[in-house]
Parts: sequence; structure tokens; C-alpha cells
Amino acid sequence: MHSLSTYSIRCCNPALPVKERYYALDKIGQNDLFKILEAFIKSNIGSLSKNKELKQTYSFSDIEFDNKNRKIYGFFNVGNFGIANEIIDSDTNKTVFTKTVNCSDVIKHYFQFHLPVGYDEGFCIFYIYRGNGIKTLFYEAFEPMFKSATTFTLQMKPLGYDKAFQEWAKANVKELKVNKFSSVPDPADIPRYKGHIEGEAILKPDGKLTSFGIFSNFNKKGTDESALVEYLSGFGSQVKAVVKVGNKKRTFSVGVNESNPVCQIEFDNNDVAINDGMPVFDSIHKFANDIIKEYVDNLYKSPKKASP
Repeated sequence: MHSLSTYSIRCCNPALPVKERYYALDKIGQNDLFKILEAFIKSNIGSLSKNKELKQTYSFSDIEFDNKNRKIYGFFNVGNFGIANEIIDSDTNKTVFTKTVNCSDVIKHYFQFHLPVGYDEGFCIFYIYRGNGIKTLFYEAFEPMFKSATTFTLQMKPLGYDKAFQEWAKANVKELKVNKFSSVPDPADIPRYKGHIEGEAILKPDGKLTSFGIFSNFNKKGTDESALVEYLSGFGSQVKAVVKVGNKKRTFSVGVNESNPVCQIEFDNNDVAINDGMPVFDSIHKFANDIIKEYVDNLYKSPKKASP
């Protein structure tokens, strides 16, 4: 239900040779991506904007601009409109509110940008609720201001598991989970299965095996691990891999769907405190910072020079 998605951020000038077309993010000509992003967010704090094509509204709140560490984080408040319906009290089955086509039901999505000095690649983390993310809306809202300031192309692409999570990619998968698991004729038909089945099926290796395989193989076509994910996907809505490194444990969504290659890091009440069904800010911020540290350790080993 709750997860974080990760994206890389780069500034590209397609007119230049491949080796020169990416700019250090703090030196995009006379511009700094941090400052452009800061101006964009400040212009949308306390005001409501609308994307008519996507039928979504958005605004920002609880924003922190960390100039020293070049981080921007807070809430991107996103709502959907365009469909009239009724809001029902799930306990009484009574209508408590009639939603018109102009009403927008807003969810607060945590986000964080990290844009280090001297590098041509930064990254951002977005909160996802029930599989619904905010990257497309954010990009479409911000890109016109970026284009106007720089005339270049802003790239926001999914950041893969292997690139950022090298330590986790090499680790063994100790457990698999399948959301909304539907029953099968015989649980013994599931390869290497041992566990229990309920709303979320939890699968553990049988006594002969210590794991389901190396985590990096679960998103590689042609491997036994990806075949297992494909098989399990037929019985539920989402397959998750539980990976342990030392005393740390992390859950990732896995699959081989090329149309949705986003890296999703799942969390629950053990990782992030949940209040009224939504993450508590301080708690999700701490979880995001732990992930960011892994990115920093793996991605930023030597600064890249700005293009002339």
C-alpha cells in the first residue's frame, strides 16, 4: 500500500555531443537547478493549481529548503477531480458527502530532492499510495519553468535497483510476499513454497533452500527468479521481495513489466509510523534519509565537471 519511488534527474542539451550534453546541476549555464526548483515550489505554496489534462490539483506544504545539503523536501498535495460520486462511511454504509466533478480528494505525498554540487545527476524520492505516484504530474508542472530558464531538456528517469542498491542487489531474497493473493488448487504447486496464505501470502524457502535467489536476478528476464515472479503475479496484484543485509531488512516490489520499471521500496508500520492510514512526516523523512544515504554512497564517488 505504501512505498517510495526513486528517479534520477539530469539536464540535457541534445545539440551537444553525447559526452558533453549533460550539465552539472548547479551550473546549467548561469542557472542552478536547486534555485529553479526552489522558485517553482515557493510559487505553489498555499495556492492550488490544476492540471486539466490529468484532472489533478496540486499544491505544496511543510516545505524545507536545505541549502547546505542541497535538499528540498516536504509534501506535494495531489488531488483527483472529474468524477462525481458519493463518500460512504464504511461502518454505517451511509453517505457522508456527495462529491461533484469539481471536488478534488487530496492526498499528501512526501517527496525529497537531492541535487549535489558538481554532479550532472541528482535524484528524487516520491511517495506512492496504492500504486498511485506523482512523478508525471510533478514533471508536467515543473518542466515549463525549467525550460523557460534554461532552454534545455529536463530528464527524470526511474533509478534502477542495481545502480543505487548495490549492497541489496547482491543479497539473498529470504521471503516473498504476494498482495491480494487468490487461492490456487494446491499450494504445493508453488515452486519452493513454505508459508501461510491470507490476504497477503507470505512465501519462505523450503528446508532444502536458504533463499529464493539473488535479488538482482528478480528483475532480469530469463532467470529462474524472474520466472518465479511471473508465475506468482498470476495469483495476486503485486509481488514483493524481502531482502536482508546484516541486521537490516528491506522490501522491494519486483517484476519484469517494462512499461513500469520504477524502483519501489515498500514500507509498513515497522519502517514508518502510520497515523489515520497515512505516513507521519518525521517518520517517513527518516526512512527516506536512510535510502538517500545509500544513493549518496553508491552514486556520488567523484564529481563530474560542468559542460562549457
